[in-house]
Amino acid sequence: MSSLRVCVIYGGWSSERDVSIASAWKVRPYLDELPHEFVEIELSQDRKWIQVTEHERKHVDPLRFLQDIDVALLLLHGVGGEDGVIQGFLETVGVPYTGPGVAASSIFMDKILTKHQFMALGINTPEYFTVTGAEAQDRAYLAQLWTEKAARWEQGLVVKPARGGSSFGVSVVDSEHDYVEAVNEASRYDDRILVERFITGVEVQVGLIGSSAAPETLPTLELVFNDGQSWFDPDTKYGSDRSRVSFRMPADVPNHATTYMRDVALKLYSHYGFEGYGRLDFLVPDSGLPLALEVNTITGMTPTSTFPLMAEKHGLAYGELINRLIELARSREEKVA
Repeated sequence: MSSLRVCVIYGGWSSERDVSIASAWKVRPYLDELPHEFVEIELSQDRKWIQVTEHERKHVDPLRFLQDIDVALLLLHGVGGEDGVIQGFLETVGVPYTGPGVAASSIFMDKILTKHQFMALGINTPEYFTVTGAEAQDRAYLAQLWTEKAARWEQGLVVKPARGGSSFGVSVVDSEHDYVEAVNEASRYDDRILVERFITGVEVQVGLIGSSAAPETLPTLELVFNDGQSWFDPDTKYGSDRSRVSFRMPADVPNHATTYMRDVALKLYSHYGFEGYGRLDFLVPDSGLPLALEVNTITGMTPTSTFPLMAEKHGLAYGELINRLIELARSREEKVA
């Protein structure tokens, strides 16, 4: 592939802005290895486009700026970045981009819509119910939901904002008081909240790369928690103390569980027309089939992110991974054209 002019887009206005910037910092040193010209755009918290160079930061008009861009390398996370918004804009102006398209992005950014897709396709997933922002303020209604649904979930429950990532606003609780507090905390991030049954087991991630017609599964990755840690919270993901979690590849789970997770991942990847890459998160319980938890359409590229580790185990070094994503974006555009 000939040299391309690639725009690296990061930042944004979501709660995951700092994670996006960390991904950009991690990617930057590897760009010099690649046969392309790279320019950087940081999306500000007030939705301005800022071109970042070694010497200056300046506001630019995105329509004019994108006229001579061949590919957009998306390192955005959260609302405005993973939900189909930037993808739709780039499609409107005719710039190919890394990662899945508008439909897959908008569906799988939303954890409630994701649950609907799992259920429609017969994919095993934990029980759940939903709460709106208005309902989160109604203590009597929350108490009713606890009595009717959550109280029978013996191992506790997980409360998540519907359209959030990086575990921000997520809580794992096992009492009615903590559940009410967790719902209110999640409502700070979104006005739709997912409350899911907590089930103990092994957390496993399945990564994929390639076109929807010919995806490749990466080695499975198991999260191994230490020192009483029970889930992958933001401090464990992004904090300086990495002793609370380690990664095992491939995951140490039964062969039938690995086969099921890979089959589900491939099914979703093809069914929803994923392009480029993606990651699915599963829980493997002590007995029974694995449970699908979430779908990640723009995976983190930070120093502590898991997708680059899976890609490296697959034989793609960090710089090669970035180049592969750029090539996939460009080849998708050529097929459409």
